[in-house]
Amino acid sequence: MDQYLHEIDDVDVAFARLERVPPPANLRARVLAVAAARARARRRAGYTLIAVAVVLATALSFLLGQQLRVSGALELANLALDDLDLFFAAPSEFALALGELVPWALLALVAGCLGAIVWATRLALTPGVRLSARGTER
Repeated sequence: MDQYLHEIDDVDVAFARLERVPPPANLRARVLAVAAARARARRRAGYTLIAVAVVLATALSFLLGQQLRVSGALELANLALDDLDLFFAAPSEFALALGELVPWALLALVAGCLGAIVWATRLALTPGVRLSARGTER
């Protein structure tokens, strides 16, 4: 093991022949331009996704309301709110009946749209690139 620490091999010779190459003159400007373009594209995609998710959530919420009305889930909820004694007498039966009447697929789609709005808002609020942050200009 000790013999390898003192001998110069081909890799050491190759590294000794390397010369330091200065970076291109406009490297910083190109990197910042690409980063700014990506940030703009990310914000644009975020705002587009917000618009699509809001429109889709609105349409699905309307359909969900119609399905809740047709299925009788709203009448059951009104009955429980009007007569709380009836609700407290049999809460598990109320929950089971409500569970059967709620259109869970539409509810899951509306919840997914709301989650997409939250995620797209985070995407849309991506900060832009500051060209002179912390005095890094040379």
